[in-house]
Amino acid sequence: MVMCPMPNLSAMPVLNALRGKRVKYLRLFLLFITIALLAACEGKPAAMNVANDSHYDPRQVFDLQFMQNNSTPERSASGVPGPAYWQNRADYKITAKLNPLNHRLVARDVLTYTNNSPDKLNYLWIQLDQNIYRANSRSALTTPYGDPRSDRVTDGFALQGVYISINNKLEKASYFVDDTNMRIDLPRGLPAHGRKVRLVIDYSFDISHVFYGQTTRMGRISTPDGPVYAVAQWYPRMVVYDDVTGWNTLPYLGLGEFYLDYGNFDYSIEVPCNYIVAGSGELVNSKNVLTETQIHRLKLARDSDTTIHIRSASDVRYADSHVTCHGRRIWHFRINNARDAVWAASPAFVWDAARITLPKGKKALAMAFYPRFDASVPDGWNNVAQYLKKNVEYFSKTFLAYPYPNAVAVAAPVMGMEYPAVVFVSWAAKGPGLFNGVTHEIGHTWFPIIVGSNERRYAWMDEGFDVFLMHMAANAYVYHTNTAGLSPALAEPMVKFMRQETLPIMTVPDNIPEAELRPLEYEKTALGLGLLRNYILNKDNFDHAFKAYIKAWAYRHPTPYDFFRLMNNETGENLDWFWKEWFFENWKLDQAVTDVRYIDNDPKKGGIITIMNNDRMAMPVVVAVHESGGKTTIIKLPVEIWADGNKWKFKVNTSSIITSVVIDPDKLLPDADRTNNTWNAPP
Repeated sequence: MVMCPMPNLSAMPVLNALRGKRVKYLRLFLLFITIALLAACEGKPAAMNVANDSHYDPRQVFDLQFMQNNSTPERSASGVPGPAYWQNRADYKITAKLNPLNHRLVARDVLTYTNNSPDKLNYLWIQLDQNIYRANSRSALTTPYGDPRSDRVTDGFALQGVYISINNKLEKASYFVDDTNMRIDLPRGLPAHGRKVRLVIDYSFDISHVFYGQTTRMGRISTPDGPVYAVAQWYPRMVVYDDVTGWNTLPYLGLGEFYLDYGNFDYSIEVPCNYIVAGSGELVNSKNVLTETQIHRLKLARDSDTTIHIRSASDVRYADSHVTCHGRRIWHFRINNARDAVWAASPAFVWDAARITLPKGKKALAMAFYPRFDASVPDGWNNVAQYLKKNVEYFSKTFLAYPYPNAVAVAAPVMGMEYPAVVFVSWAAKGPGLFNGVTHEIGHTWFPIIVGSNERRYAWMDEGFDVFLMHMAANAYVYHTNTAGLSPALAEPMVKFMRQETLPIMTVPDNIPEAELRPLEYEKTALGLGLLRNYILNKDNFDHAFKAYIKAWAYRHPTPYDFFRLMNNETGENLDWFWKEWFFENWKLDQAVTDVRYIDNDPKKGGIITIMNNDRMAMPVVVAVHESGGKTTIIKLPVEIWADGNKWKFKVNTSSIITSVVIDPDKLLPDADRTNNTWNAPP
């Protein structure tokens, strides 16, 4: 039981000044009142050491009730998949035909769905992402006037037929479409624990033209050598059914991305014979669609660290040396254990390739596809195969080996978007912007393509993690440092952003104003990971836990709480205070130096420094103490100093007069008011 502290009446100067019989009864009365107050206070926590004018409340930061959900058979309290973890599976066999005359794709999607859940499913939900481009879609109706996305209008998916295979016979399915989702009723239901159902969907849609600057993830542009098609969200695909939400049927509005189950993809694209097709996975019929020269050059590229032109700008200009081309060709691709597949097609593609050296002697190919007029731009697309190679090798060595046979970048009518083994990056990008775009998009291979988080709900689990990876890569092989995700250049812009009344990171992306999405979900998350790695924990401890998270949830579906719990357990630290204040709140940080004194007024006996935590967020404290004799002492204080209040005094051993005291001398924290971070001795 916690008791209120007993006051020392004999130490009260007013009472001590009163003597004689006249105050005897007054003293007894005050003592009586004190005892009564103590009796009323018994059993209540002692008052926190918090100044009246402070926003700080340690009970809010160090909240024992935060993240108290019990573990389940599916998800362990330690943050790893539990013994009964399950996820469903979706395998696809797709055949498609592209007609450049009307820019229309006609296709058949054969979808085999495996119900590994413990639940019988009486209906299925399918995603119809192309419906986002309909004039009456929820996305269109919630897009602000003047936004370039509002100009992209098609009829979405035209469904020619939806069938269920029953006893190997196709029967028409009962279904209805709700914006970007379609519900299919199963007449007999789909039993649990591994039972399968096969759907067949015949469909078509128009691929719209994209103007530079539009926010989009697919489309087409025109070039002097022909159109470029970048085709994604191009087939009806399963909504994820999981142990957390059931059916994840949030509509596709545009800012929120995707949440998909894993499976194998076998797909064929029929195009005019002069087209080159780049796709997720491996081209399995190269002899049917490539020239002997292209096949030979590909063989050379598999053993070359330098870039090999599989199809050069000259080949494009002179139509591959006037190779005879009649009719159409079918390009056949396969990719396994992936959550999606995409492709691009054009007669204008230059095609570069180089070897990627992976751990344990494995290899892959880095390949870049881009229009001929970009082939000779300085710092342009002719460098992209090397950008891919360098990034994939670094990320594979640092985290987990790249899992696919090819890493492909396409110069597309897309600002930037990631897919398994293929990334779309703006055809207009060059210089540092192109390098950063390729690095960011291929970094998404690890988040969310390998670690399959729910992007529709938690954009920070892929975007923020990926920005953190970008910082790691840049620091490692550009700046040759090991301080990933943390520097004054990262902290200072976040200070300005966090001074505003921002939303918490744990906000659904579609509910975040577009101007705030990047600083919140991308940059603040990356800065938070950098603080954990370099300021709160240490590099080795963080790296060990972060790699353990990737390994535990590779090709699975983690929630934010799985990440939080795993990091707590692997690092041996209770980081709940950090998860709460950084991800669930929009709190601000303001650390301050308020007083400097000496023991017995003698600098040689040591200094007593008082610091304050003036706002709602708490962080560990790094203090630099400078003396007139030239000595500098760095003191690191843990976050627990703020567990009882917002004021802390500590001793520093000094041998001469203290000239200045500086909190956060390297300016790594997003401190909202740096004017009170420094105390300078008076003249």
